[in-house]
Amino acid sequence: MAIKAATANLRHKNVIDRCWRDQSNWDIDRQRLVVCSVGLARKMQQNRGRGVTAYTVTDPSDDPVRPKPGTLRSKVWIDHNTLARCEDGLLDVTLGSTDVTVSNNWFHDHDKVMLLGHNDQHVADRRMRVTVAFNRFGPNVTRRTPVGHAAGKDWHCHSSGDSFENGAVFKQTGSRVRPNYNRHQAFSAVSAGEVRSLTKDAGALRCFPGAAC
Repeated sequence: MAIKAATANLRHKNVIDRCWRDQSNWDIDRQRLVVCSVGLARKMQQNRGRGVTAYTVTDPSDDPVRPKPGTLRSKVWIDHNTLARCEDGLLDVTLGSTDVTVSNNWFHDHDKVMLLGHNDQHVADRRMRVTVAFNRFGPNVTRRTPVGHAAGKDWHCHSSGDSFENGAVFKQTGSRVRPNYNRHQAFSAVSAGEVRSLTKDAGALRCFPGAAC
């Protein structure tokens, strides 16, 4: 009983899961769940960011790879997916995409995991902003966990309160820059010692209508 209570308490520190997983009626209006997003994707409406027009492929002349500006390139939330054993990268945020939140995903058994930015010469990625939170990496991930590229941009990478095990290292770069989240975007982080418990439910979930997930 004590272990169960402690685990539940840790889950409540994950502000995204806390928003919906304890509600037995979560399945009645699934689009309502998108307001649970945090970070740079912000709160969503109708499964997309506020002020963003949905892009729908309607005929062969449409190009989903190069959608119209202001459609699906910004305010994207990627949550609770299990990604492994693919041909190239598991998840790439590239080609001008920005204001993206990647949360509660499980990445495992793959070489190239996550790429932020197309390459160091791609100008459109200069203003890329991505929140990566509550994800689980491993086992058997080799590189890009994540790695960033952007033309003419110095990445500002800092670690605070993290622990590094099994030979893992982290190189601080750039100056200390805060993400400047507003009250709808902000979320609290826990100490490194609680990460395993906090991310144990990362990845695809098995949820059933009429019951808490």
